[in-house]
Amino acid sequence: MSGEINSSKIATSNIRIKKVCEWCGKEFEAQKCSTRFCCKRCAEHAYKDRQRQQRKQKTEAKVIETIVREKEKAVENKVYLSVQETADLIGVKRNAVYQLIYRGKLKAFRLTSRVTRICKTDIEHLLSTNVYVRKSKAKSSVNDENGEAITEFYTTKEIIEKFGVSNSWVFAQAKRHNIPKVYH
Repeated sequence: MSGEINSSKIATSNIRIKKVCEWCGKEFEAQKCSTRFCCKRCAEHAYKDRQRQQRKQKTEAKVIETIVREKEKAVENKVYLSVQETADLIGVKRNAVYQLIYRGKLKAFRLTSRVTRICKTDIEHLLSTNVYVRKSKAKSSVNDENGEAITEFYTTKEIIEKFGVSNSWVFAQAKRHNIPKVYH
């Protein structure tokens, strides 16, 4: 009995899976599907590389955070901002700022063909006046030209049967004459 091996305690399998080492690129036979490296040395190298990448990402994040803070400090003391500084301040792209200017929502001063300045108070005014309001999905009642509520409606099917016209004609006439529609 002492010479027998209990097969239920063995962690390896008889299955051999051909794989390629993620570190060195050599082909090897693995005993598990989760094996990624051909040897302990490759696994250690990959681990060290992951650690290096994580340290690099942390350092880059700190540098980016420092740059952002410096931009915010530079903008803090200015009265007039460039388009790029405005975009950075409100967190949008430059084109979005230009669209706000073209629509007349944001006042800007064009000093030369290449220099545009925006007053900081105009930006604050834009952000305080354009508060997001959720629109209702549909009107609950329809009013006629006198302001009285319309309570009786024809269905599209009733109009087609009564006047012998096509479905597209009904919608074309409703659009042409601004006839109110109610959907159920």
